[in-house]
Amino acid sequence: RVRKQVEFYFSDANLRRDAFMKKELEQGAGYVKLRVLLQFNRLKALKCVSTEQLVKALSKSETLVLSEDQTQVRRDVARAPVEAADEA
Repeated sequence: RVRKQVEFYFSDANLRRDAFMKKELEQGAGYVKLRVLLQFNRLKALKCVSTEQLVKALSKSETLVLSEDQTQVRRDVARAPVEAADEA
């Protein structure tokens, strides 16, 4: 459930209306820090409280990829391209 929730945060449908996530992605060159995601209420409700839990959940994602140091996550644009309308 944690993986699916984070995948939703990075989805086209969410990014169209989520100004906070768009800002985080722009500031992080496409990446969002895991510690930022841990502040989200939905992840807290799923009892996801550590970066280790996030790393474990996200390592199984087909649409997201972790940074080498496993402190950030971004969309895998090769497998989940951003809609052209969202790039404009």
